Amino acid sequence: MIKMKVVVNDDLYQLSMLEFSTFEREIIVTGLSGGVSSNEFRVKDILDQEQEPEIKYYEEYIIVDGIEIPSAWNLTDEEIQGYVAMEKQAQSISPEALEDVVEVPKQEEWYQGKSETVTNRKSADFLSEDYAWNALTAYKDAYKYGEESSQEYTIRPLIKDGKQTGYRCVFRGNEDES
Repeated sequence: MIKMKVVVNDDLYQLSMLEFSTFEREIIVTGLSGGVSSNEFRVKDILDQEQEPEIKYYEEYIIVDGIEIPSAWNLTDEEIQGYVAMEKQAQSISPEALEDVVEVPKQEEWYQGKSETVTNRKSADFLSEDYAWNALTAYKDAYKYGEESSQEYTIRPLIKDGKQTGYRCVFRGNEDES
């Protein structure tokens, strides 16, 4: 039996617009042969559906109803259902309907660090790979790094080859470092 617990950053939880009914889940894994060294496994009844979701190389993605979900997200059944529904809805919108949508760039938010001791920190990267590919924990540590300073800071995503690889805590005055 595997017991999973989701750890959520309050700021990201608010932005996600997902509702969690539970943060813990126990799952019974069956069908493993040769111990836990197997690279592939199947989790039964993860969504209480007749078909099992396809899981390919658990380090990467779980596929539910044709939608790839990064395994590192560690979503509950309810969160998986919500994410799949959201993606299906997004896929159902025709490209013609999106032509009239005008995106307004989001204003970058700056926060004030809470340290009473004057600091002179430099911008720092928090890579998801350093956190077992858990982007949420990387974001949380980047935010904490800025919050524990006395400086103004913002958190920016790090993008490499079109994929987000982590976050950078950027301090006011060091914007050119990014």
